[in-house]
Amino acid sequence: MSKQPDSEHRTKPAHNQTVADFAVMGKKHMEEFAKAQTEILDQVRAVNQQWVARLQNQANLASKMAAQLATAHSVPEAMSIYCEWTSRQLEIMANDGKHLLDDTQKLVGASARPSSGWIANWTGVSS
Repeated sequence: MSKQPDSEHRTKPAHNQTVADFAVMGKKHMEEFAKAQTEILDQVRAVNQQWVARLQNQANLASKMAAQLATAHSVPEAMSIYCEWTSRQLEIMANDGKHLLDDTQKLVGASARPSSGWIANWTGVSS
């Protein structure tokens, strides 16, 4: 009966444990990645719905302005309607700019979280 050296005997279990740990870690990372992608997709859907609502409000505002212009009885009245609409459009554009910045920051932040977590977990660096 030949006896195997201790180093060979210990190598296989340690190697098998490393492979098993790697597989568990890989599965965990894929689950985290799928969860992060779902969260990002949910945010994109919410942002999309908000922008569709904004566009619909602008279309309604333009329609209202067109109806008011159609019933205007004088050039000064039409100019007043148009100036009011222009003022409202500028307010909407400023508000949309703020929302665009906020939405972009949310999406970039959500997209960066999974990446930094993955890097930290794979390299052993804590974030």
